[in-house]
Amino acid sequence: MIIPFKNSNSVKLTSPYGYRDLNGKQNWHSGYDLVGVGSKEVIAVASGIVIRSRIITNKNNLTWEWGNYVCVKTNDNHYHYYCHLNSRAVVEG
Repeated sequence: MIIPFKNSNSVKLTSPYGYRDLNGKQNWHSGYDLVGVGSKEVIAVASGIVIRSRIITNKNNLTWEWGNYVCVKTNDNHYHYYCHLNSRAVVEG
């Protein structure tokens, strides 16, 4: 796994991929939640184009729990989502 932090020497896994207990319910989590230790600056794991850079606050949107997020479409046509960000320093395109 490529660690998406500028200083990838130390990260903490806060929520793994798979089923997890959240507020007393079993929910499927289709990603890895990581926190950088020492550096919280997130970097893309591969070159590509930013296709989304936004915050969702409308709870009717299924992705509202992502908060600030960025989606990068890599040169090999994979999509990488970076969610729960404190802020965003990139724009679409």
